[in-house]
Order: sequence, then structure tokens, then C-alpha cells
Amino acid sequence: IDGIDIAKKIQEIHPISFVFITAYSSDEYVNRARLVEPHGYLLKPFTNRDLSINIELAAYKHTIEKGLQKARIELESLNQKLEEKVVLRTEKLNEANQLLLEEIKRRKHNARKLLESEQKYKELTEFLPLPVIITNKELQITYSNVATHELFEINERENLYELIDLFHKTENEHLNEILAQCENSQKVISGEFIGNKKNSTPQLSLIAYFTPIHIDASFSGVRVAFLDISQRVSMESQLYLLSSAIEQAKDCIMITNKESKIEYANQAALKEYGYSYSEMINNTTQIFKTPFHDKPFYKHLWETISSGNSFSSVFVNKRKDQGSFYEEKTISPVKDKNGEIKNYISTGRNI
Repeated sequence: IDGIDIAKKIQEIHPISFVFITAYSSDEYVNRARLVEPHGYLLKPFTNRDLSINIELAAYKHTIEKGLQKARIELESLNQKLEEKVVLRTEKLNEANQLLLEEIKRRKHNARKLLESEQKYKELTEFLPLPVIITNKELQITYSNVATHELFEINERENLYELIDLFHKTENEHLNEILAQCENSQKVISGEFIGNKKNSTPQLSLIAYFTPIHIDASFSGVRVAFLDISQRVSMESQLYLLSSAIEQAKDCIMITNKESKIEYANQAALKEYGYSYSEMINNTTQIFKTPFHDKPFYKHLWETISSGNSFSSVFVNKRKDQGSFYEEKTISPVKDKNGEIKNYISTGRNI
């Protein structure tokens, strides 16, 4: 066993640097020494300077190799961590892709269902007497049934464009408030509006019912159903005008039921007779009666009005303060649509 064999065994236990100092320079010996990878090979005889240089070079080479080995280990560790991160990232990307594919599939399914639902809705509403429209999220009208065209007097070949076009310009603020609520609501929202007929001057009085359409929690438009209340509003206006005229009339006007119980008295009657409204209502006309008229007079009165005719005469009636006055009065029956008497109305004035 020689120094080269000893160096091999030492390296197997603990890797250290070697400098061979020897008198052998044969190729065989040098080749054996090369396999051990020494950091120096010094032949005798040598000087102290030669030894010092070889030792310094060996130490420097050893330091470099240790640094390279450390860097290699760190690089391998980084590569391992990078591979682990790449694997983890790939797994997450695969999961995200799977979720994305499922979301796309779900949205396609929802879009198909919505399309089917809208198609069915259109089929059901096309010939309903109730006007119905559907808009997209930009509030452009994408569908309108036959009743809508009839109500707004629009030719079926003409396209409807904007929802706002169906309403009078004075309703813009009210309409925008309703639509803002629709964007954040799932409930039906209603409101009264003035609508525009395309080819006529008379405006429409409408109740509009807005049903928000949401796809994946995102506002996608509205369904709007219209109820035309123009006739009702006109009748209410006429009734208000009629009631105002009666209330402000100078003649005394009263309405009673068939048993002479007072159901209405205008301001002129209250003032003439001296009663408050609450005092007069639900009393009978007996509170005005005086001894001036005999039984045949009242019998003739009732026979006349109960037969559907009007009765006119001069009455001597009594006020709340017991004072009496002459009143020229006409009493007429009020009939329902079947011709049956339901009430009596009287008009009179102090003469």
C-alpha cells in the first residue's frame, strides 16, 4: 500500500485536498495519482518556495471547489423548490381551468334556459290583451306583443327601439328611478305613468309593472306589462268635476236612501239648514218636516217618486234653530243600471 492508496481510502471517508510529494515521476504513478484528483503533485527535490506555492494553490482550489459544491447544492435545492412550485401552480391552474370550464358550461346552460324561457314567455304573451315588452340591459326593446302595438298605435312592421320612447318626456325622472331600483332588485316594481301614442294626441294613463331580468346576478333587462287606466282616470276626472260642481252649487242638494236617510248634503244645504255635515248625515228628512203639509201631500210625494218620476213643489221646511222657510224643491229617483231605484236626489232653493 502506498500514499496513493491511502489517499483513496481517506477520500472515501472524508473528502479533503491532497498534494502529493514524491520522487516518482513514471507515467504509471502519475496516472494513478490523477485518479485521486490531487490539488498538487510535487517532485523531489523541491524548494520551500515550490512547496509554499503548491500548498497555496491547493488551498485556493479547495476553497473554489467547496464554493462551487455549495452553489451546486443551493442550485439543486432551488430547482427542487421551483419544480414543486411549478407542480403546485400547474395543479392550481388545472383547478382554475376546470372551474372556468364549469362556469362557462353553467353560463351557457343558464343562457339557453333564459332563451327558452323568453321564447316561451313570448309565445304565451303574444296574443294576450295585456301589452308586454322585453328589453335588454341597455333598455332597448327586443320584444313587444300585439297588444303593445295596438295600445301605442304602432304599426306591427315598425320596430320599437328605446323603452323611454313609450313614455311622456315628463316621466323621465320617475322612469329612471324605477329602473335604478330594478337593477338591484328581484321584485316586481310598479308605478303610474303618462304614455305616448304614436299617431294620436290623447295621452295614455298607465300602470307599468317592471320585472327585472338578472343573469348570474347581473342586470340584463326588464319585462314590462302595461295596464291602460286612461278610461278610469277620465271617469275619476269627470266624477271630481261633477262632485266639485255639486259641492259648490248655490242650490241645496241632498241625496238620501230609499228610507229617507240622508247620505250626502252639499255646502249650500248645510248652510241653509244650519247643521254640520256629521249632524245631518244618517239623519232622515223628518228633521226638516213642519206641520204645514198634510198626509195627502206626503202620500202623493212618495207615490210619485217611488214610481220613478220626479216631484216638484214648494216646501215649508224647518232649520236646526226651528225657524222655517219656503223652499222650491224637486225630488228625483236615482236608478241603477237595471232600472231599480237606489237613492233619491233633491235640489232646492230658498224662495
